[in-house]
Amino acid sequence: MPAYCSLCTSYMYPFWRAFTRKCIRRQLEVGRKRAACCSLLLTMAAVFLGGYELEHKHLECPANWESDYLSEEGCDDTADKLCLSPSAWTDVLERFKLAWSFWELSKKDKAREYLVECYMRLLPDPVFHKDCGLVGDYRPALRLVLDSTWAMMRVECVVDQHDAVNLNKFVASVQPLSKLDEKQRAAVYAIRGCLAPDQDRQRWLRKSIKLSPGEGQWGYYLGWMLQEDRHGKKTPSKEELRLLRNAYKLRKDPDSILRLARSLIECGPSRLAEAEALVEEALTLYPDHPRALTNGANLLARLRENSPAVLRRMHHLYKRAQTIVGDRAFIHLKLAALCFMSGMKEEGDEHLNFAFDLNPSVCKIFVENTGMPIRLD
Repeated sequence: MPAYCSLCTSYMYPFWRAFTRKCIRRQLEVGRKRAACCSLLLTMAAVFLGGYELEHKHLECPANWESDYLSEEGCDDTADKLCLSPSAWTDVLERFKLAWSFWELSKKDKAREYLVECYMRLLPDPVFHKDCGLVGDYRPALRLVLDSTWAMMRVECVVDQHDAVNLNKFVASVQPLSKLDEKQRAAVYAIRGCLAPDQDRQRWLRKSIKLSPGEGQWGYYLGWMLQEDRHGKKTPSKEELRLLRNAYKLRKDPDSILRLARSLIECGPSRLAEAEALVEEALTLYPDHPRALTNGANLLARLRENSPAVLRRMHHLYKRAQTIVGDRAFIHLKLAALCFMSGMKEEGDEHLNFAFDLNPSVCKIFVENTGMPIRLD
């Protein structure tokens, strides 16, 4: 790797310049740390600028954060479920995660496509952001993260001095985190926490909550992670319940309602009535939202015995979601499970095969999580 740095200094020789870029990209493709590779590419950009270094350290983006990223199968699964996003804010974060993951997987065109879709949610027309309060409240934080990521992606596209100068101007225009107020900085920390490796997530989310304790969304993220870390095996902690209750009060959406319901179910019989009331509230407030329909159906199975009436209602909710969002692999998988539970094996097999044809990656993840047999040929 150090040898590539010395090659960068031979910028006056186009052959060596092209060769160096090829070597660095090879490092990216074999999975070396992106931070080191980005550093080399930044060195090359600096060479094009006549030795003037790009000021990139203030950029708030996954490349500087050393964030986690999804596998190809994880990307397929996430893309299949984008329709479940409870808000435009969540939609932006999921697409941003996909953009970064595809970039790490060397699928540059897809990465840029998803990043552009993130930018579109910042446009003033409500058709893009759906009057989402979070997007409106934290537009500067989102813009900082998106601009920073765009700049770091452009580093790999610098081929001459003209590109480098334009990139340097853009990087210089990106406002540093220190210029944002506490609420906006808290939002950046929360975004960073959502993309961080498991061992770092809580640290960044707690930092965001400390800066902006009145924002329910940051508490929701921490409550969600505490819930997931239990794997349904322990009783929810007081902190988890407090965080999810605050999110329910401050940032009510299908997910915050149903996450709280799930934790209450896992508290035991004494909380089942409250949990069931929350499920019904989500289905009443959001009768056409696929998140409410699908997750509400999932929780009904945990609240009551799988009687024919319950199975019929769950089937109705999933079919309603399918009508709204169209064919999705995860919906066909759930319908398959319901058919098997109802003794309709032939129809269940049809749903399984349909799901596999739509998205094999989603099926593989579903099988790994549930143990349900499915053809994988």
